[in-house]
Amino acid sequence: MISERKGNLAKHILMVDDKSIFCYSAAVALKKEGYRVSTARNGNDALEMILRDRTIDLVLVDLLMPNMLSEELVHAIGELAIATPIAIISTWLDDEQISELIKKGFAAFIDKQVEPQDFVKQVKMILQYCCKENARE
Repeated sequence: MISERKGNLAKHILMVDDKSIFCYSAAVALKKEGYRVSTARNGNDALEMILRDRTIDLVLVDLLMPNMLSEELVHAIGELAIATPIAIISTWLDDEQISELIKKGFAAFIDKQVEPQDFVKQVKMILQYCCKENARE
């Protein structure tokens, strides 16, 4: 487990969610596993952070947020040619909705209603998959 944590230290995750309770609990779980976590309350703040800090390895974004919808954030990041993967975090999406979001540029979907350890496992899998994909390009 210790070597796994050391490998996570370089991974920087930006969580974008206007629900501070969820953001806090997910951030705590990720930090316990050695990830570096930053948070933003809306898409505008997230975009500013991404432009300022190019060390972000993964963006986890709530589907519905104030100021800028998650789809608008994906579009804005794509327009800037930033290769940071973005995963949607939400509840109650069916397979068809998830498939549509993936087609729009999201790397993956994580259900908010999972246990913290399962949330961390899913983040780890997304990072592993995205790192393999980026290495092929």
